[in-house]
This record gives sequence, structure tokens and C-alpha cells, in this order.
Amino acid sequence: MANEPPRTVGRLREEGVISNDEVTAAVEAYLADPKGPPFEFASGHVLYVARAVHAYRQAREAMAVRGVTEVYRRTIVRTAVILATPTDK
Repeated sequence: MANEPPRTVGRLREEGVISNDEVTAAVEAYLADPKGPPFEFASGHVLYVARAVHAYRQAREAMAVRGVTEVYRRTIVRTAVILATPTDK
């Protein structure tokens, strides 16, 4: 429907299509290699995590600043992933 909100990773997680473990894996993959390939969820959805981080101002800024704790980086990247809209494979 036209009025239906986009199916973000967060919404897909609420629907049980994507698991919390997969969200964590997407975050960890990005932190290990920010220029790595897109993350593919078991459902077939694909997310370009680097694009999601770049699109979320707070995440983009946090990744550019030295001295930001690893915990904060993980949290802010996770937020960017949850807010992002993946593509169907």
C-alpha cells in the first residue's frame, strides 16, 4: 500500500524476518571492514551498511572522530543498520 511505512531492518526484525543476531553480524562485519561487501541477511535482503552509516549523520560523524569508544561506535552503527531500508535480493 502507498501509506505503508518502509520496511526497515528494524521493522523486519520486529516481524521476525531478520534476527537480532543478523543485525549484530552486519554491525560486526562493517566494523571489521567498512569498505567490505554489502551484508546479506538469511531472508535474502541485502544492506549496504556503509551507505546506511553515511546516511545517518550521527553515525557518519562518530566514525570520523578519533577517540570515540568502541561501544559507542557499535551502538551508533547498529542504530544506522536498524533505521536503514534493505533491498530485496
